Amino acid sequence: MKEKKFVKVDYESIKKEVEADPEGMVALANRAAAGDPKLKLEDVAKAYYACSYFKGFCRPDSTMELHKLSSMGKYDELLEKLNEELALEPLWLGGLMQKIEVCRTVGDIGELMQLDEVIQHLLVAISKTGDGTKEHPYYVTSVDDEYILLRNLLCMEPLGQGLMGHCDVMKVETLHGEKRDVWFEISRVLEIERGLS
Repeated sequence: MKEKKFVKVDYESIKKEVEADPEGMVALANRAAAGDPKLKLEDVAKAYYACSYFKGFCRPDSTMELHKLSSMGKYDELLEKLNEELALEPLWLGGLMQKIEVCRTVGDIGELMQLDEVIQHLLVAISKTGDGTKEHPYYVTSVDDEYILLRNLLCMEPLGQGLMGHCDVMKVETLHGEKRDVWFEISRVLEIERGLS
């Protein structure tokens, strides 16, 4: 049986790269966010994980403001705010997903198609870090990204979750009605929550 090959996620070396060359890593993230076809999947994955070390990563206060603008139907303001946030964190999946919804609502098909391609490439890169088993969990930098990966790439519906050490275990239902567990490695999420950046 052929051994599975995964994209290796080494947070220590990624953190050192961000510290040594912050402009270069921001440029890499911006290339990934622009859908640069020359980037390898490993580069897209590195850019995604590097973003978790960028200043201002994971801002819950801005997320609430974005939801408020969306619920009020203020799409121009919402798009402006999303663009500001994505300039700081170019591969923020939650922001990219909100932006795609705004584009769908206002009928910007060109932007919608470009965003969809970027999101899919990013989700594939994340999915290549594991297979969702206990032995090879998917690596994510936010809990929201777990749900986005499950729903938008793996076509699974989350039913519940639990914490097992440094992993989130999601109970899911597949399109065929099968129930199973999907594992996510969340050590970076826990580190961010503890304020250790």
